[in-house]
Amino acid sequence: MARTLQRGLLPLNEEKNARFKFVQEYGFTFPTPTYPIDKSAGIANYGMDGNGPDPTLTVNGGKPVGDCGVCATPAHANMITAVMAGLALGENSMTSNEVVTLYFTYEAELAGVSWRPPATGNWVAPAGLDNGVDLGDWLLWLFKQGLVKGFVKIQLIDLDAALATFDVVMVGVNLNPDADEQCENGRAWDVGPSDEPDPQDGHAILYLKAATSSGPFVWCTWGQQQPSTLAWKNACPQQAFAVVTDPDAVASFYSELVADLTALNGT
Repeated sequence: MARTLQRGLLPLNEEKNARFKFVQEYGFTFPTPTYPIDKSAGIANYGMDGNGPDPTLTVNGGKPVGDCGVCATPAHANMITAVMAGLALGENSMTSNEVVTLYFTYEAELAGVSWRPPATGNWVAPAGLDNGVDLGDWLLWLFKQGLVKGFVKIQLIDLDAALATFDVVMVGVNLNPDADEQCENGRAWDVGPSDEPDPQDGHAILYLKAATSSGPFVWCTWGQQQPSTLAWKNACPQQAFAVVTDPDAVASFYSELVADLTALNGT
């Protein structure tokens, strides 16, 4: 391979995941989705953000890290919501250095390490902090920091309906062994009998497009739009959350959702 593409999502922890309610538990019913669905905001290049070879990354010695969760939300999610709100993309995009700095700020806090990334300089993070994130833990930390307005768990069978309803749908997947090669060579993600999802190869991505209920589908990963087949969509996603960007759109249960997330206190 020409590049080494990083991951950064820990294996799904069912006990942790059970802390969060599915959107239907708030009395919300998804309308039937109308296709095509497109929440890409027309962005072609979302930025690698340190989740692979990235010449714009200078902190941490320029070394790629397992920050896919941070790339997905808030970095790429912010870009999408900014464009949809009519804001300038450049003024509402995180740099690779900012994304990696946020990642190690979280990792240090999670590990109980007193170190924090310096405000300036080409720092290198202490060994042992680049461990990836649990999807729910990461979103809960962002909520606690005021960096997201809320998030709610989505059933995998509702991915299309969630995409039609929310602007940001974050998905945790187990990648298939051929995923890197498929992405590198401009091929759609697909799975076959000898290319099953690997539970130890977790990756956090955003769901962007569904042309029809049977595909093709498009995801945001490694800074680009990556298509997939229906077979891949049925096999590789393991968990999903919708990130609330407009509380008015979920006014019927937003207060209850915020109360539930606040009660978890970021733990």
